[in-house]
Amino acid sequence: MPVSAVGRKLLLTSGSITTAVDRMVRRGMVVRSVPPTDRRRVLVGLTPGGQALLKAMLPAYRTLMEEAFSSLSVVEKSQLAVLLGKL
Repeated sequence: MPVSAVGRKLLLTSGSITTAVDRMVRRGMVVRSVPPTDRRRVLVGLTPGGQALLKAMLPAYRTLMEEAFSSLSVVEKSQLAVLLGKL
């Protein structure tokens, strides 16, 4: 995924996402690559270690999200999703 797209998804500035990606590269969680067809773009991808960490963390993340939104009804969750999409 392009670094800029990751930054948009995480609501980080270009400087902040660069720092975050640098940190994750140092920890061996992601790698950067430059497509030969467009050297202006920088892609970032998960390493096997990054994939394993994500897979290990996902169940706990899901549980936390379920707890955080448990007080909302199905309709309210749907409304929230629409409103957050507009942001």
